Amino acid sequence: TNENRAKARRTFTPELKQQIVQLYHSGKRKCDILREYDIASSLLDGAVFTTLRLSTILLAAPLV
Repeated sequence: TNENRAKARRTFTPELKQQIVQLYHSGKRKCDILREYDIASSLLDGAVFTTLRLSTILLAAPLV
């Protein structure tokens, strides 16, 4: 039956992830982003976390 079938796993480009992070940081409500892009909350949370972590690493890197 359809209930036993797993949903097909989708992949998202880095560009799309960047776009949804920018929307989030510009003040768009999380629930609106999730609904508009039909994505899981964990995808947005992970993209935001990754962006923050990369920013922290880049800011902490010594200038050469």
